Amino acid sequence: MKNLKYFFLMLTVASLGIMSCGDDDSGPGALAILTIEAAGTSFEDGTAVTKDLNGASSATDVALNSVITITFDKDVDAATVNATNVSLASSAGTIGATATAAGAVVTITPDADMQRGTMYTLSVSGVAGGDGGVFVAVSRSFTTEGRAPVVVPNESALIAYWPFDGSADDATGDYPADNVVAIDFGNDRFGQGNSTATFDGDESLIEVLNADRLMAGNDLTISFWIKTNTNGHVNENGDPAGNFVFGLGAFFGFQFEIPADISSCKLAASYVSDNGNTWGEDLWFNGSGQDNQNGGWQGWDFVADLTGTGGVASLLKDKWAHVVCTYNASTKQGRMYINGELMKSQDFNLWPDMSNPRTCTGVNYRGVDTDVENILAFGFIKSADSPMWADTPWGDYYKPTSNHFKGDLDDVRVFNAPFSADDAKNLYNAEKP
Repeated sequence: MKNLKYFFLMLTVASLGIMSCGDDDSGPGALAILTIEAAGTSFEDGTAVTKDLNGASSATDVALNSVITITFDKDVDAATVNATNVSLASSAGTIGATATAAGAVVTITPDADMQRGTMYTLSVSGVAGGDGGVFVAVSRSFTTEGRAPVVVPNESALIAYWPFDGSADDATGDYPADNVVAIDFGNDRFGQGNSTATFDGDESLIEVLNADRLMAGNDLTISFWIKTNTNGHVNENGDPAGNFVFGLGAFFGFQFEIPADISSCKLAASYVSDNGNTWGEDLWFNGSGQDNQNGGWQGWDFVADLTGTGGVASLLKDKWAHVVCTYNASTKQGRMYINGELMKSQDFNLWPDMSNPRTCTGVNYRGVDTDVENILAFGFIKSADSPMWADTPWGDYYKPTSNHFKGDLDDVRVFNAPFSADDAKNLYNAEKP
């Protein structure tokens, strides 16, 4: 009997030893994610925004300046937290971000704000626990707040773009704002805050240096969204004032203008002939329907008839409108589109023989040796300190009752290529509310 008891005792000790060895051999437990959060501030109003990126569905309206934190169930090995193991990417590719670890928390800080309305994917792999615990790779997708960027026709020819998304700078980086006066960034045509440049009609101005480069090519297209504000916009006599929307050395470069009664609009631009002569010509639209066959000017081959629908004011008065002005050097045609529809076309081939327009080779900045500067001014016809028209009640920037622009500008683009009718329609359809 004693031998039998001794046998069972030895068997029990052996079993416990085996179990103990099994526990020792199992190693550290796997590393697991508890939470993933993105915290930042809304571009519209600066309110705090925190989003759960670890939920059952993909998060939306994530703030553009979000910092992402991943909390694990135990401390991580900081040496395994790097740009290879923790990355952030969109359809455009991986974006720059810094990943750091402190205890059980990994923090991902993008190098710059993320893009509006864009889907991103956070990928985590190869991260190990401080005790050596392994981690199974995971990815989480989310979409940032705001309207996604559009596919732009002739994008390869885009040389400047001012989205006015809280900044007066050109998105390409080549034409930064040099002087910004009394500009607010308000609600755009989609109702998004901090998304359009608002001009007060008295002093608001954005100046861009060395802008004559915008006319270095023969072709030129300018596309923009505009909303006029006629309320209280008056001249020195208290009458409605006109709007110098923007100008590069006035008509020595190009300038867009809307008169006080909003009965017309025009892009005045400078051109050069094959003999070196330079001159200015207006792409002027009044909605009369009169072309060169029925009372209009000699080179007008199309003028839309708006006489029965309220005229140009029906398109441009105190409402958002999309305007495209384009010049094609090979065909010598200039065209204006509003809200995707052709409003005005003029053909330099229809001018008299040996005239400057007949021999035009393209657009050209001719402000050299004049009293204008090669500064693009949003909100006025020329730079503030240019002496041109400084003795007039309408052309002196420093007079609040001059023809300052009052209203909003958004998504201003400049191309050194012409736009076709389809290009104008496609861009309007892509950007319209």
